[in-house]
Amino acid sequence: MHYLLLSIVASTSIFVIFRLFEKNGVNNIQAIVINYFVASACGFLFLPPPSDIYKYSWFINAVVLAILFFSLFVVMAKVTREIGVSVASISNKLSVVIPVLFAAVFLKEEISAWAWFGILLSIIGTFLALFKPGQFLKKMWLPIILFVGSGLLDTFLKYNQSSRLKSDEFIWFTCSIFFFAGLFGICYLLLKHRNLRISRRSIKWGFILGVPNYFSIILIILTLASFNDQSARIFPINNLGVVLLSSLLSFLFFSEKPTRLKVIGLLTGTIGVLILVFSL
Repeated sequence: MHYLLLSIVASTSIFVIFRLFEKNGVNNIQAIVINYFVASACGFLFLPPPSDIYKYSWFINAVVLAILFFSLFVVMAKVTREIGVSVASISNKLSVVIPVLFAAVFLKEEISAWAWFGILLSIIGTFLALFKPGQFLKKMWLPIILFVGSGLLDTFLKYNQSSRLKSDEFIWFTCSIFFFAGLFGICYLLLKHRNLRISRRSIKWGFILGVPNYFSIILIILTLASFNDQSARIFPINNLGVVLLSSLLSFLFFSEKPTRLKVIGLLTGTIGVLILVFSL
């Protein structure tokens, strides 16, 4: 249980750090690029990869996922900065319903009526939590992209975990994603700025972000191991914990006052995820 709690804290800290970027004048993209190299180094230092890692069947998938990782992290940072910690965490974490939908529609896995009800409540709750009258089309498209993108990312990760990876390869797979996400970020910065200069502030905050980013992955792996790989229940519980803790911290420390609609949406989404957990 302590691994699960630490995983929730590590994942929540990512959203909090994004919020602190704004207060400290940090260049988001530079810090995100540094973060990925730091997260990759954390893993490869503890478990050096084999010299022929490029021959593994999941290697190309890791490169594709790296592009998605980097892109979603940029969107997540933008949502956190412009709209708030709670909205970013809700968009990112309640997307856990998308892998379940994928399993039902494309993998033909049987889903109970209660599970479908939980999925429906989660989607309705997410919509209500994100909805702002008069601003939906103007600002809410970014959280929607984050919601859909995060769900697709989790789906692709789950596919690779179940069909491509051996148990002892997951760290290499994850750190390869981090490394290539950093390379993709460098290419993006070089295309955008010919005379690229990484500031010391970006390096400092990249390290601050990279460490919890790495441990958020490691701790969820340890959590799954301690609960006999019950991913269908652990991932929703972990994500729900991140949403609730992020929402609490955003209210206590960042003065993000929850609207009545957001509270209703959060409660609806919470009930939906809990129904989903206990019906799978």
